[in-house]
Amino acid sequence: MLSPTSRIRAFASRLVCIVTLTVVSMVSLTAGAAAHFATIGFSDITLGEGGMAYDLWLDPYHLATLLPLDANDNTIVSAAEVQEAGDLLTALAEDAVVVEQDGTAVPVAAGTPRLVTGEDVPQDVATIDADFPLVAFHLTADGPLDPSRTSITYGLLLMDAAEPHRNVGRLRGPAGTQPIEFAPDHNRLVPADLVGVLNAPSSPRLAAAAPMGVSAVLLLLLILLIARRRGHAPRPATT
Repeated sequence: MLSPTSRIRAFASRLVCIVTLTVVSMVSLTAGAAAHFATIGFSDITLGEGGMAYDLWLDPYHLATLLPLDANDNTIVSAAEVQEAGDLLTALAEDAVVVEQDGTAVPVAAGTPRLVTGEDVPQDVATIDADFPLVAFHLTADGPLDPSRTSITYGLLLMDAAEPHRNVGRLRGPAGTQPIEFAPDHNRLVPADLVGVLNAPSSPRLAAAAPMGVSAVLLLLLILLIARRRGHAPRPATT
């Protein structure tokens, strides 16, 4: 029969083993989830008075799960296959990117898709292998677009819980640039996202002019008040 001290030591040893296994399992699950978070697209969206210009690059093997893109079934998507499926790809992109103003759809047009490589993607949009194949789209929506009333929804994400997909890139406008990310739980840019890049800040010179104008008026009123008091001041008696 174990002594009380031995039982305590045995219990402590088992507890350490349980905690260790739990921590290792949690780390493994976290690493696995991170490893399967797949970036399958890149976006470069520019907004201005003329509307929207959207350069979109997508993984052809992701697209092949949505369309019969690999026609000869050799697991390699070629430029000829992209060209042959051009109409299907164009329709897919035009349906997947939805621009709305006041809840009303703004027509989106997609040019002819083409097969490119990673070096076609600007480095400040994403850094990927130069030889990585991508299908490139150029989409447009004619403006003007009021940022406070406009939204952009991206619909080319597979809602796969085991391998969540995302699209990363940037949003540009006259007032600046900001990074963006489309994911299954966030696939829409709303007015709060768009206003920051479309609305330029007010001119510092104009902003400074208002306080200066108020100060000048106050100074003028003060001078008039002093002059008025002097005009009504009692004069010394004369003999």
